[in-house]
Amino acid sequence: MLAGAAAAAYFATRSDDDAVKKYPLVASLRTADLVQGKTAITFAGTVNQTPGGQGSVIGRLKLKTPLKTGKAVKLSSGTMVFRFEDGRIDATVTGTATKRPDKTTDLILTGKIVRGTREYKGAKGSFKMKSRQEVATVPTIGIGSFEGTITY
Repeated sequence: MLAGAAAAAYFATRSDDDAVKKYPLVASLRTADLVQGKTAITFAGTVNQTPGGQGSVIGRLKLKTPLKTGKAVKLSSGTMVFRFEDGRIDATVTGTATKRPDKTTDLILTGKIVRGTREYKGAKGSFKMKSRQEVATVPTIGIGSFEGTITY
């Protein structure tokens, strides 16, 4: 009974502006590796995202095996956290990392948005991301982009 009353009160006070909506998600990011081990990469940087605007990103990727030139290596796990002035978006990622002969590394990731806070509370969605890590630079610089959808 209490759950029903709470739900009725919630929906009675929720305005049309608060309705859950689906948005196209488009972003570009520039990162630097903080840690790059044989099977782990931690990176951080800036993201320019619609919706969201300018923010920060931190990612942690674990590879199943060490990188080898020309071979796509699957991720065993991965997370990305996007922070904006009006909230945070958390995602899990899967995909591959491929070391190229020119010593760059290509990341092809599929993200699943699993959580949001404040403005993005209840966020769900998905995205496809491509990034190239310039391993020859110190620190390693990554430039990437992604597209998808987000609902919140």
